[in-house]
Amino acid sequence: TVLSGVLGRMGPFVGLMNPQSKTPMIGTIRLSIPDDSWRDVIIRIMNQSLFIVAIVGRSESLLWEIEQLKAQNLLDKVMLVAPPDEPGRAVDRWSGVMAMLEDSSWGAQLATVDLNKVIAISLAPGGQIHAIFSEMRRERDYDIATQVGLYAKVWSSRRQ
Repeated sequence: TVLSGVLGRMGPFVGLMNPQSKTPMIGTIRLSIPDDSWRDVIIRIMNQSLFIVAIVGRSESLLWEIEQLKAQNLLDKVMLVAPPDEPGRAVDRWSGVMAMLEDSSWGAQLATVDLNKVIAISLAPGGQIHAIFSEMRRERDYDIATQVGLYAKVWSSRRQ
């Protein structure tokens, strides 16, 4: 996948997945964790990670993860990425995550983002965001967006 290619060049790229899934995650350290312990493992990984890349959507698991990132004060490690999708569906994917973040220090800036065109958002310290837009939504756009978003994370962390 695009993300594993870009992130794999930066260091270990750990992906958690449903234990019943048979879909390969090429280029990823794939963790398949039983239902009764995945939450503890996720929190431990969140705290140890330099960056956290989350694919936006409306799953209960993702929304729980965003809530944990808020509770642990780890949101400034996060880059949110929308998967290639039809523009109308992209808005639906983003809306759940945006609603969870509206009361955060990033809420005001996130409220100004065009959800039809954004493909990635990097949350930076101090409530700043780095939003990457594309009208084409090609694989190359996601590759570049991931690289730019992670560069923004590295740059932001060095400025602290």
